Amino acid sequence: MFIAGSKGQESSRFKINIYNDLPSNNVYNLSVDHLGYLWIATDKGVVKYNGYNLTTFDLNKGFINKDTWNLFEDKKGRMWLFSISDNLTYIYNNVAHKVVTPPDMGVFYPHGIYDYKGGIAFITSFTNRPEQLFCFIRNDSVVYTQKITKYGEVITLDKNNRLITFGSDGNFYSLEVTEKGVTATVIGKVKNYDGNITDLLAHIHEARYGTIGRCFFSYEYNKNYLEILDPADQTYRRQILDSTGNIKLIGGSITRITAITDHNIFYFDSAARVVNKIAIDTGIDRSNRNKITFELNDSFWHRIFATNAQGVIFLNHNDTFFHKKIADMDDAKFLGRVSDSVGFWYNEGTGTLYKIVNGAVVKEKDTHIMEASKIVPFDDSRSILLNKLHTYIIDNNSLDATELGIGGGRDAIVYDKTSMLAISNIKGFTKTTIDGDKLSTYRVEQNRYDGIAYDSLRQMFAVYNNRRILLFKDNKILYTIDRAALEKRTINNIKKIIIENKYGNIFIQENDRLIYLTDLLKPYHSLFDNYILDNAKIYLHRDLIIASDAFGILFSKIEGPGKFSSPVLYPNSKGMQYKFVYNLHVSGNMVLLKTDKGIFSIPLPDFGNYDSSIKTTFLDHKMTVSYNGYVSGVGINDTLNLQKKYRKLVFDVINPSGYGTVKYRYRLKGEQTAWVELDNDELLLPKMIPGRYYTLSIVANDKQWRSNVIDIVIYAVPEWYEKTTIQRVLWLSGFFLLIGAIYFIVTVTKRIVTKNEAQKNAKLELELKSVYSQINPHFIFNSLTAALYFIKTGKLDDAYNHIYKFSHLLRSYIKSSRNRLVTIGEEVKNLTNYIELQQARFKNKFDFSIIVDTTVKTNTNIPSLLLQPIVENAINHGLMPKTEKGNLLIQFKLNDETGMLICSIEDDGVGRLQPKKQDEDHFIKEESYGNELIKDLIDIFNKYEKMKIEIEYIDKQFPSTGTIVQLRIKSLS
Repeated sequence: MFIAGSKGQESSRFKINIYNDLPSNNVYNLSVDHLGYLWIATDKGVVKYNGYNLTTFDLNKGFINKDTWNLFEDKKGRMWLFSISDNLTYIYNNVAHKVVTPPDMGVFYPHGIYDYKGGIAFITSFTNRPEQLFCFIRNDSVVYTQKITKYGEVITLDKNNRLITFGSDGNFYSLEVTEKGVTATVIGKVKNYDGNITDLLAHIHEARYGTIGRCFFSYEYNKNYLEILDPADQTYRRQILDSTGNIKLIGGSITRITAITDHNIFYFDSAARVVNKIAIDTGIDRSNRNKITFELNDSFWHRIFATNAQGVIFLNHNDTFFHKKIADMDDAKFLGRVSDSVGFWYNEGTGTLYKIVNGAVVKEKDTHIMEASKIVPFDDSRSILLNKLHTYIIDNNSLDATELGIGGGRDAIVYDKTSMLAISNIKGFTKTTIDGDKLSTYRVEQNRYDGIAYDSLRQMFAVYNNRRILLFKDNKILYTIDRAALEKRTINNIKKIIIENKYGNIFIQENDRLIYLTDLLKPYHSLFDNYILDNAKIYLHRDLIIASDAFGILFSKIEGPGKFSSPVLYPNSKGMQYKFVYNLHVSGNMVLLKTDKGIFSIPLPDFGNYDSSIKTTFLDHKMTVSYNGYVSGVGINDTLNLQKKYRKLVFDVINPSGYGTVKYRYRLKGEQTAWVELDNDELLLPKMIPGRYYTLSIVANDKQWRSNVIDIVIYAVPEWYEKTTIQRVLWLSGFFLLIGAIYFIVTVTKRIVTKNEAQKNAKLELELKSVYSQINPHFIFNSLTAALYFIKTGKLDDAYNHIYKFSHLLRSYIKSSRNRLVTIGEEVKNLTNYIELQQARFKNKFDFSIIVDTTVKTNTNIPSLLLQPIVENAINHGLMPKTEKGNLLIQFKLNDETGMLICSIEDDGVGRLQPKKQDEDHFIKEESYGNELIKDLIDIFNKYEKMKIEIEYIDKQFPSTGTIVQLRIKSLS
C-alpha cells in the first residue's frame, strides 16, 4: 500500500478547445466585457463564454470575415472586432452590426481603435497599397478618412483623453478631430535618443510595434528588450526584461498590458513600467509556452492563456489540494471510525478489511464477511461490525471477527459498554444487553429507521428515517416528531443527523441543504448556503463540521452553540478532479475522499493561513438579464423598468467556475409566497399594475454552487395615458365634463319639471276649483235654507247668529279653496264652525266632539275641504233621519306602523241603507252629491300630489247603528 503523488500539470487545467465546442484551437485574443462575459477571438469566429456555454458569432451571424485577431469594447458596451476585411463589425446586445465604410477603402487592416469624442478613432493600413489612413466613426459610419503623412502609424490616448501619435520627424503630435478632418499639433520632440530618428523609425517599422498603456513600443522577436517612447515626458528608453529570456509576445490594452518571455510574464502599468512578474512555468507546461498568443489576468476570470494550437487554458486552484491518491483501494468503501485517528474501510468484492490510522493503511485482512455496512466502536480494543444478516465483534488489532448471533443491522451505537441500540430492516429499532457471553435483545419499535445519533449532553438518542425522528432516553421513547410536524417546519427529507457533543449543535442533512439547531423542537438555520449539498457527505471531526460534494470540500469550525467560522473551501472547480463523492473519512489530520477518480488523501486546512480568495474565486459570479433586446447586469435592488408589452425576462449567469446547467427559482414578493422553479432561463412575468413597483427575488444554482437571493425592483412603466399626472388631468377633465353634463341635465330637467309642474298645478287648480265650485254652492244653499227657516219662524236672533257664523265659515272656505292644503288645526276650527251651524239648523238634534291624538302634529297639512262633505253626509243622511238625538265623533290619530294619518268620522245615525230606503219611499227629496265630490277630490290629490289617500266606509253591525268613514292619508314626499 502506498501514497501516489502527482504534481499539478497543465493536463489537469480546464481548457476550452474544439472538443467542447470552440470553433478553432487557434485563439488570437481574449477580452472581458463590462458585464463579465469572456470573449474569445479565433480564426473561425468570435465566441462569448459565460462559464457554462459558448455562443459563437461567425459568418452565419452577419460577419464579413470570421478571422478575428483582436477585440475592443468601447464605453457604450459595443465589442469591436478587428479583422482584415473591407468592413468593420461590432457586437451589441448579442447582435452584429456592420459599419458603413467608403467604397474606395477596399480591404483594410486596423491597428488600433479608441473611444474619442463620442465616436471611434482608428488607424489602418492596407494589404494592397502602402498608405495609412486615420478614420473616424460616428453613428455606424466612417464619416471621414485622412491620409497619414508626417505623423506616425499608431495612436494612443494620454491621461487627458487626447489622441497622441509619433511623427517621422521625431515629434509627438496631438491629433484634433473636427468635422473637416484631423489637425496635428506638435507637443514636443523625443528626448534622450542619441541616434538618428530615421534609423529609429526604420527599426520600428522592421520590428513589432504598438502601444503599451499610453506609450509606444517596438521589439524584435527573440530579443530581450523593448524600445519605449513615452508621450507624457517625450522620452525614449530601452527596457530590458530578462537577461537570458527573449520576448515572445506583448499584448493588452491601456490598463492591462503583458509581455511574455521564455521564462516570465511581465505586467506593465499605463506608463509602460513593470509592476509584476510571474514565472511562466506557474501553471503551463513547457511544450505550450511557444504556443501562447495572449495572456489575460482579470480580477473576475483570473489567469487565462490563449494559444494557437490548444485553445484556451484556464489557471485556477484545481491542483492546490487534490494531488495525492491512495493506490490499491479504489474498490474499498468507508465503514466507520472508532476514534479520531482510526477507521476501517472494506472491499466488498474481496471481503478485505482495511485499518486506517492517521490517513495510512496499517493493516488489512480478508474477513470473508460479505456486504458489511457499518463499523461502530464497542470498547477500547473492539468494534461492532454490521451486515444485513449478522453482527460481529472485531478485534481492532488482529481484525479477527466473532459473530454475536443477534442478526444484522444498518446502524448501531454501543453505550455503557454493555448496551447496544441497533436498527435493521427486519427487527426495526432494538436494544441489546451484552453481559459477557449472554445477549438479550428486545424490540423498542417496529418502524424501519436509517440511522442513530447520540446526544451525550442530553443523554438521549435520536433514531431517524427520512420522515420521522424518535427520541429515546432511559429505556423509553420520550416523544416522536412525525412527518406532519417535520413538514410544518419545511423539513421534508432527512438524510442524516449528526449531533456535536461539546456545544449540543444538531446537524440535519435535508435534501440539498445542511441545517443546524440546538434543540430539535426549536427553530433551525442553514449552513453552507452557497453550496449544493444534494449528494454531500457530512462528517464531524473534533471541532470541525465537514461537507464534500461535487464542489469540493468545506470545513467550518464549531465555535459555540449555533456559532461557526467562515468556511474553508478546497474547490473542485468545474469537476476537474472528480465528478462524484462516495465516501468521506477524516483520519488524524488527513481527509480521505473516495471519488469516481479514486481516493484522495488531503491534509486538514490551516485556518490561519488559508487564502480566502480561493473561496471568493469559486463563488464569484455575475448575473445578467435580457429584456426587450437589451442586456444589462443585475445587482441587488437594481431597478428594471418594464414596459407593458414586454414581460419576458431572460436571465444568464456568468461564473468562471460554473459547472453543469444553471437553474433559476423566483418569487414575486407580495404576489407569491412559494418559490417557483423556472423550466429554463426565461421568465414571463404576470400582468402588473402600471406605475407600481414590484420586488422580484431570484436565485440561481448549478451543480456545485447556489447564489444568494438577488432582489430586483421592477417598475411597471405606465403608458402615457396611464401616468399619474395624465390620469389626474384626465380625471379632472372628466370630472368637470361630468359636472358640466350634470349641470346641463339638471338645468334642462329642472326647466322641464318646472314647466310640467306649472302645467300640472294649473290643471290641479282647475280641477279643484271645479270640485270646490260644486261644494261651495251646495254648502251655501243648505246654510241659506237654514237662515231662511229662522226668519220664517220669527227667530231673528238665531237667524242673525247663524248668518254671522256662516259668513266667517264662508270666508274660511273661500280661503281653503285657494290653497290645496290646510293644517289640521285650521281644519278643526272650520269643522267646528260648520257643525255648529248645522246644529242650529237642525235644532241641536245631535251632539259632536273632535279629538286630535297627542301623536298628531296640528301643523300637519291635509287636503282642503276633504272632510266637510263627509261630515255633511253624516249629518244629513245619518243623524237627521234618526228620531232620537244623535252623536258625531271626529278623530285624528297616527298609525305607528304605516305612518299614515287616520281621520275618522263616526255617527250613530240610521246608517247608509236606511236613507236609501227613505229615498225610495220619497221621505227625503234632496239628492246628496257629497259622495261624488269626495271621490273626485281623492282622485285629484292621488294623481297630482305626493300623497296617498284611501277612504273606507264601515257600516256598524246590529244592534249598533250608524257609519264610520275612515280617511287614511300618507305623505310620499
